[in-house]
Amino acid sequence: MGRPLEKSDCDELGAHIHRRNIVCSSNLLEALKTNHGVAEREPDPVVLPPIPNELIAAAHDPAPIISVRDIQNFVCKEFSVSLADMLSQRRTKEIVLPRQIATYLSKKLTPLSLPAIGRRFFRDHTTQLSSIRRVERLMADDPKIAARINRLEEQLGVTFG
Repeated sequence: MGRPLEKSDCDELGAHIHRRNIVCSSNLLEALKTNHGVAEREPDPVVLPPIPNELIAAAHDPAPIISVRDIQNFVCKEFSVSLADMLSQRRTKEIVLPRQIATYLSKKLTPLSLPAIGRRFFRDHTTQLSSIRRVERLMADDPKIAARINRLEEQLGVTFG
């Protein structure tokens, strides 16, 4: 960025532009003539709005951050599946459902995008989207599964909160 322009700098630059017949905007030429933007000019003050009390309280008590790995480990423990199996390419029912539930909870409890979550499961984001939709359908169709997943979500909040 360099130092601020002084009046002599503006005069010299304007003379150089005139001597060389350089084409430039009339705004630049006018600024050089009237010495706009030189060191003496004070910047406009920045006025910030008041901060709401809710935001101040939240800053003192931030929400816990849970990672996808935490969710994967928790779901593996709940379903008695190893993390290696969950992250593998195997597609047996005993592994797929916990993997899909972990994906669903990862999307719901973390701010990560589907591609970011997919990388943590070694899968494509479209696979993650399919898993989330499947878990949502299962929860809508089966109240027992919905209750179990809601209980897992609550436990995750308590465990890492």
